[in-house]
Amino acid sequence: MTFRFNNPRRHFVFFSLLFLTHLLASLPVFPAAARQGIWILGLLGSFLWMRPRERAVPGGDATGSPPESRPIPLGAWVLVLAAGLLLRSFRSWAFPPWPLLDEASTVQAALGLYKQWSWRFFYFDGQDPPLLLWATAFIWKATGSFFTALLLPPFLVAGLTLLLVFGFSRRFLPPLPGFLFTAFFALGYWPVYHQGIALTNILPPLWEMGVLILAAQALEKGWAQGELGWFFLLGAWTGLGYWTYTSWPVVAAGSLGALWLALRPRGWNPRMTLAWGAGFAATWFYFWIAAAQSGGYGTHLAGYSAFHGFVSAKTVLLSSLDYLNCLFWGYHSQGIYAPSGGGFLNPLVAAFFWMGVGEVWNAPASRAWRGWLAGLFGLFLLPGLLSQNLECFRIIQLMIPCLGLAAWGAARLGTELPPRGRGAVWAAALALCLGWDGVRWRDTLAAWVEPTGQIRAVYGVLENVARDRGPGIILTQFKDPNHPEQGLTVHPEENLAGAVFGFNAGENPRLDLHQARWAALLLHPDAIPFLRESFPGAQWWQPPVLTGGDPHLAVGLIPITLQETGRLEKWVETDRWLQEGCEKILNVANAQTGREALQYWQNPPPAVAEDPFLQDGYGEQLSEFYYYKGFESNYGLQAGALRNAVTRGYPLPHLEYDLGCLLLRKGFYPRARKYLEAALHGDPGNGDYAHALKVLEQESKGSRGKNGR
Repeated sequence: MTFRFNNPRRHFVFFSLLFLTHLLASLPVFPAAARQGIWILGLLGSFLWMRPRERAVPGGDATGSPPESRPIPLGAWVLVLAAGLLLRSFRSWAFPPWPLLDEASTVQAALGLYKQWSWRFFYFDGQDPPLLLWATAFIWKATGSFFTALLLPPFLVAGLTLLLVFGFSRRFLPPLPGFLFTAFFALGYWPVYHQGIALTNILPPLWEMGVLILAAQALEKGWAQGELGWFFLLGAWTGLGYWTYTSWPVVAAGSLGALWLALRPRGWNPRMTLAWGAGFAATWFYFWIAAAQSGGYGTHLAGYSAFHGFVSAKTVLLSSLDYLNCLFWGYHSQGIYAPSGGGFLNPLVAAFFWMGVGEVWNAPASRAWRGWLAGLFGLFLLPGLLSQNLECFRIIQLMIPCLGLAAWGAARLGTELPPRGRGAVWAAALALCLGWDGVRWRDTLAAWVEPTGQIRAVYGVLENVARDRGPGIILTQFKDPNHPEQGLTVHPEENLAGAVFGFNAGENPRLDLHQARWAALLLHPDAIPFLRESFPGAQWWQPPVLTGGDPHLAVGLIPITLQETGRLEKWVETDRWLQEGCEKILNVANAQTGREALQYWQNPPPAVAEDPFLQDGYGEQLSEFYYYKGFESNYGLQAGALRNAVTRGYPLPHLEYDLGCLLLRKGFYPRARKYLEAALHGDPGNGDYAHALKVLEQESKGSRGKNGR
């Protein structure tokens, strides 16, 4: 299909249709299905309208005049860069600093590296490469500041990516497309959002820009006369990309395809090929060795793939479609790290993107690249399309090409503007982008930060106590994280463990455990009556349940006396053991790591058997571990862990309730009644416990349960 781009009026009408389409599709007042229809029909209608209505003139140029070639004032570049860097620091000064969402996993890994450095290469169930985790731990160690270590790495990654975009644009692109590419990247919601979180997923755009700059530099002098050093660096940088994120292989494949297309007309040069291959092997080889030693690297990809089997075909197809939808207007399915208030591209930039697609598609110079460009877009979408759910970091590699095409389309439209008012129009357009995307980023961040209010309040209290009394012993692992909406998806208590590490003598090797004069304990309120007699001087506090908070969180402030020293030392030992066990659970990625975690959890410290409170904490988390490994296959082990907790430890009502519900689920009604009644006796006003007993009575009518038990 050929589109007419040499008529200024039609060009502006085309842009207006595209803008209106994306604006309407982004409005949440319409249902998702209606927005999907608006987007598809509006997009098709816009391109159909742009088809030529008369025969093209032979030899005519369908692309019109070239993009603006006059230099952009230096002040405009400085202003855009300053605004971009300010946006990337927004989180550190506009909101309380605290780990958000899956940053809990980064905290946990960095905390382990802080205490004992290792060259472990793969982390978490996704087996993420280590670069960002190593940087976080190093900054933490160097500065001694948890919050600096949390916030500085994403700022540096995002800032360096922006500076590379600026350098590439100034060096290799025409003035106006280069400026707009930098501006869209500096001010856009997508780059600020997806590079503003302390996760390993944020690195691919930085590496993509490195590949672009090195490739352009390597090819500048020609294939035959090129310098070996640049091709070596290009290969090494491409190989190092495997250390960033699991979607990097599609970027490496795309860059290789582009390099081959660019070099194909110039003939074969084995010296340059060997230089690139040597550089690639130098950095990729260690990744390959680590993957071979990890015992099944890549099994997590199969677990999340669309072909795994336990997710319905309809859900998989809908999430696959949403990987395209989320770029432009929104999505249907449950999205993780998906955009809010529209798509990753706001309506203005989305309209420019499709204009850029049409412009590149019709340019005579790009005809040899059309198939590759379409294939590259599909290749970069592939990690998302082949997965079973919507996790938008899987397509972060599309950020650079999408914003590049948007800049090219916008620059092409700019050639039709009157020269006199062109600067004012671009200033207004960029201000609109900044306003639209800035509000969305603020709202997204506010929604993440709000649920952390309760755990931040706990940290504030402990920080004040440490300021008055000096370092203390802070035990964070005896509260099972049964409310992950606390702003996190892993362990809320892990974030507190990282935040208090600087004044926690129970964890920080630089502090003397025996000099501590106070201790703090996170626990379930059920345990307070059993501990009150053992610690008569303790203060027990239940933090207010703020938005997204945990209604079952309590804190004990315990003055340390000679009488409690021995028991607290055993609690410290167990707290450390539980923390390491949580890290092992977080890193279960295949059968080998699963066996290692199981062996660890089945061999607790001797102190656990001697202390009923430790028995409760261990039994509850062991039960959660078995549930994590598979409820159906580990049902007996899970129930056994809870039974040991309530019989060998304190009979905490919430554990009796959990055990009763497990037994009820399998139809063991008499035993389930025993534990549910005990739970309600221990907490008479609990509506959940009373409701579970009613359900049991309804289900057990006319049935004796399994084997009458």
